[in-house]
Amino acid sequence: MKYWYKKAEIPKSARERIKSFVSGEKIGEIFPDNHKKVDIYMVSDSNFRALFKLNRPYLYRGDYTAPEEENTYQHGYNVVTESGLAGLYVTTDGWLISVFSNERWKGFVKLTADIVKEKVLKVVCIVSGDSHLSGLTQLYINAYDLKIIAATIDDSEKMTEYYGRSFINNFQELRGIPHHVFLGKKNIDTNGIKLFSDYFEAVDYVNSLLIKEGSIN
Repeated sequence: MKYWYKKAEIPKSARERIKSFVSGEKIGEIFPDNHKKVDIYMVSDSNFRALFKLNRPYLYRGDYTAPEEENTYQHGYNVVTESGLAGLYVTTDGWLISVFSNERWKGFVKLTADIVKEKVLKVVCIVSGDSHLSGLTQLYINAYDLKIIAATIDDSEKMTEYYGRSFINNFQELRGIPHHVFLGKKNIDTNGIKLFSDYFEAVDYVNSLLIKEGSIN
């Protein structure tokens, strides 16, 4: 997988292509700081997939976000800006996936939180080092009323299978040992943060908590 961590400017032709996929229901509007009002749309699953695929090569640290072929966009819920340069998707079982923004203004997650907050039940983030907190995890915790409920210890080898050795070597050089942190709703009954050596065991644990709590089937 190509590794990149710098934000690239989107050519005008790409912007026009991206915007062509914004056709659907207007579901709200947001007001970024020092910017005009922005309309928010929900588009078809296929259009969201196309939007995300076209945006991803220009994202800052876009390789930290799973490519569209690794995700299932089916009967979920999405929001995108009128330009198509920012969006997110919530799966039918509450996973927040494919969050992206190439907008020049900041605050997309925070500004759209009220629209999707009740639908977001769980989030997984790549972090590094000894801390489970990062700027991204804290953003999601604050925006969606979440808490950390599980984490893996060291996903270097497992992530090498998925991302490739060059990605992991660059990640470790820049940020440290990669692992995952799982967030869930604050009202989920947990006994602290449970640690796992296996990523998929952590996923099963998170899902079992939500089934027990009644959020998913």
